[in-house]
Amino acid sequence: MLSLLYTGVMFIIAISILVAVHEFGHFWVAKRLGVKVLRYSIGIGKPIWTWRAGKDQIEYAISALPLGGYVKMLDEREGDVTEEDLPRAFNRQKVWKRFAIVVAGPLFNFIFAIFAYWMLFVVGVNGIKPVIAEIIPNTPAASAGISPGGEIISVNGNVTPSWEEVMMQLWPVLVDKDPLTITVKPENAFTKEYSLDIEALKLERDLQDPIKAVGISPFGRIAIPPTIDKVVTGMPAAQAGLKSGDRIVKFNDVAINDWNEITPYLQKHCSEPITITYERDGKLNTTQFTTKIETQNGVARAMLGISPKIPEIAEKDKPLPVVYALSPWHALVRAVERTGDMSLMSMKLLGKIVTLEFSFRNIGGVVQIASAAGRSASMGYERFMMFLALVSISLGIMNLLPVPVLDGGHLLFYVIEIFTGKPVSERVEMIGQKIGIMLLMLLMMLAFYNDIMRMIVPGYGLDECPRF
Repeated sequence: MLSLLYTGVMFIIAISILVAVHEFGHFWVAKRLGVKVLRYSIGIGKPIWTWRAGKDQIEYAISALPLGGYVKMLDEREGDVTEEDLPRAFNRQKVWKRFAIVVAGPLFNFIFAIFAYWMLFVVGVNGIKPVIAEIIPNTPAASAGISPGGEIISVNGNVTPSWEEVMMQLWPVLVDKDPLTITVKPENAFTKEYSLDIEALKLERDLQDPIKAVGISPFGRIAIPPTIDKVVTGMPAAQAGLKSGDRIVKFNDVAINDWNEITPYLQKHCSEPITITYERDGKLNTTQFTTKIETQNGVARAMLGISPKIPEIAEKDKPLPVVYALSPWHALVRAVERTGDMSLMSMKLLGKIVTLEFSFRNIGGVVQIASAAGRSASMGYERFMMFLALVSISLGIMNLLPVPVLDGGHLLFYVIEIFTGKPVSERVEMIGQKIGIMLLMLLMMLAFYNDIMRMIVPGYGLDECPRF
């Protein structure tokens, strides 16, 4: 219950910040261009808290539903305007002014993303040095001849000081199926470039973990005896009668000698009854269970509900922490590049959904965003800021779509006005808005449907239990 409450609170905070930024773009530019602003609201619906300030006594409001916001400007189409205020009415402005006011909202979302990334790069992003622990057999990295022990210096020429940066560079490559070159520096040796063939990778699944998808494991497999430390109440292991201290001997007829063998077997036999042989007090016992399938971050995972007794980790096997920090100027350049890269990748993924190359089941709604907000916030301010930056970019892109009722739809009408020399008729605007509302409602229904299906259908949107 507390976890759900925390998720809800962080979602409201995240959405409020991003909406405030978006609407402030409209608000700030409108004021600078001489348009009279009547209300600046965070949230929609009935205002629950208001105050007035400034020469024009602008009403600032917090409204009941924290799922949006708006800036209300003086407009003859929405009410009577006094003679002296007519020059300040939005509808009386030249087309370039109206265009600037409308485009400012999405533009401020991109500016916010740049600021968030800039702040992270200046303060320093904590990460793990990208030293390769393992190469997974029968993968692009294995075929290319990459060996464990080396440090990944760059991906396609882009410097990668941490595993986070490696992942960020791999995502757009997997989306486009571009040629992939990874530069590795083995210990006490010269750097070497490797070309990887990624044509056979599955886009939708492998985007979840692009590092392992190409065949690289950041952390080595430490030998862990298959002895149970904790059993989660209500999970299949507890229901099957397993207890702390039990040592797993085999699943069905397959011997289990190491804890690292458990997950691959469970995934291969997800949703199937499995007979487990285990040792307790020197005696062998057998029972049966079926794994529980849970969806986490859009990935279906076969869960048994047990954790191992972890032996002491050798110093050589411990991950090496690193802080990725830049000077203010270089941080700004990197922040602009990161925002551009993420914007481009988001647009490409949207295009792949429209062209049916990417399943519509990947569209997420309020539930998925709320869940991501809660998870990122629980991982610290760095992850939360990265989440805000990514959602801000998505919000900017969505609002630029040429759909009436969105900012992009208004911009489309203004472009037509620029070329024709006259405004689009009210009738055309009204028809366009009805179409836009219908499209948005359909999109919201689809997103909500996907959110619900992810909660009730194991592995929704996936064709198999994914690899770990």
